[in-house]
Amino acid sequence: MKMRAQLPEFVAEVYDPTCGDGGLLRIFGDDVCKYGVEIDGAEAEKARSIPNSTIFAGDTLAEDYFQNMQFDTIIANPPFGIPWAHPTQQPDENKAKRASEIFDNYPTYAPANCADWAFIAHILYKLSDKGTAVCLMGLGALYRGRAEAKIREYIVGRGVFSRIELIRDAQFEDTSIPVAMLTMRKSSQDKSILFVDGEVERRVEYSEIKENGFDLSVNRYVNAEKQEDKWKDFDPYAHEEMIRAMVIEHLDKSITTSKAMCEIDPCLNPIDDFLDSLQAAINKHRASESSPDNQTTTEDCL
Repeated sequence: MKMRAQLPEFVAEVYDPTCGDGGLLRIFGDDVCKYGVEIDGAEAEKARSIPNSTIFAGDTLAEDYFQNMQFDTIIANPPFGIPWAHPTQQPDENKAKRASEIFDNYPTYAPANCADWAFIAHILYKLSDKGTAVCLMGLGALYRGRAEAKIREYIVGRGVFSRIELIRDAQFEDTSIPVAMLTMRKSSQDKSILFVDGEVERRVEYSEIKENGFDLSVNRYVNAEKQEDKWKDFDPYAHEEMIRAMVIEHLDKSITTSKAMCEIDPCLNPIDDFLDSLQAAINKHRASESSPDNQTTTEDCL
């Protein structure tokens, strides 16, 4: 699989900080020592069936389950856009300290309502100086502003990213939405990044990334003209149906993760509040679509 191809051929041990049932750990042979953490206890129990594995059930951002250990190989597909126990909002002093440690020297914390860059910070915290990590990430994290933009600027300045690839249309078994695949090292003097979209790739220097406000979206850097022939058979209707199905599946997984986090940390807002907010957003768009000015008949589309 593509993620495995970005890692060294020889792997003695591998760590997955959000391992689920161990799907990514299973791609490595029985001789490889496997370490993982999963917030869902039932999923963690499934992962424990993997040969040569050490799996903990818990919150990888709040507890260091492998203290004094760093890993040469890390692979991860963390949940996208979920809330996390922000250090300034964490009632447990030890957990707040742990969350602060992974952001040591960072300009700011990841937003409390979105843990995407908290997971990246954790991965880099646990990565050895000579190690390689590969991680999937939602596309929004590559360009969102405010705190996340400051974190991207800091990480790009450390020369962490060697490669960012856009993965389209459910090419992974692990996820069914378009995602970015990030290949990382602890740090490097080389701050350039190879951006890849299918067969098209381009190495971009730090100066250009800085000019673009540290936006790491692949399509910003890969020459669109070279991809033009890829879209000649593009069907916008089929694509939209596919995207809608992906959104529904992703939303279902996100709600499941949020429910699990609420069970672990009762200080989080109740899941019903989250569901009410989702329903309000749906109702807003449903009301907009039902406006007479927005009515479209089947004949209009023929």
